[in-house]
Amino acid sequence: MRNPERPAALRLLLLVYFVLGVVGVNVLGLWMFIRFAADPKAIAPWFALAWVCLFPVIASFVFMLSSIFAFKYDYCIFGRYRRTAWPDETPLLEHSHSHGRIGFFSATVPFFTWKVFPSGLGFSVWLVGKGFIPNDRMIRVEKGIFFQRLVHDSDEIRSPVRFAHDDMYACLRKRVEYG
Repeated sequence: MRNPERPAALRLLLLVYFVLGVVGVNVLGLWMFIRFAADPKAIAPWFALAWVCLFPVIASFVFMLSSIFAFKYDYCIFGRYRRTAWPDETPLLEHSHSHGRIGFFSATVPFFTWKVFPSGLGFSVWLVGKGFIPNDRMIRVEKGIFFQRLVHDSDEIRSPVRFAHDDMYACLRKRVEYG
């Protein structure tokens, strides 16, 4: 069963914003580079103003792209479906202000929040999104030197998921072994 769909207009708006913004930032950067090469003093007042105005735009592109790295395309910010919400359960274990890796996306402290629920693993990545992996989609949990690794077959989230908490490893291992 698929999750509810995102409105097509919203997906199109986000995709157009992303594409036009990336093209616009590159054109502006190229223009500033050409102007700076011709006359270094002429660009100085524009340079600071352009960076102040463009920093929030560039940051939003980075977080939009991060969504593609962490979630499969149908469930990323541009995707057709909404991700599965966290269950209405009390978490057995929680680590906030943490770090980790999901698929191709990696972030340091304080971007990650991990929650182990009775029915699965929930995580939140600041400005990227939330995800949930049910117990029945977890394949195995592996212990490493620095990171533990959860391999899963979720339709929404890229695999593997890496985290650095031994208590989460023990809790998830029980869930994978005993269902």
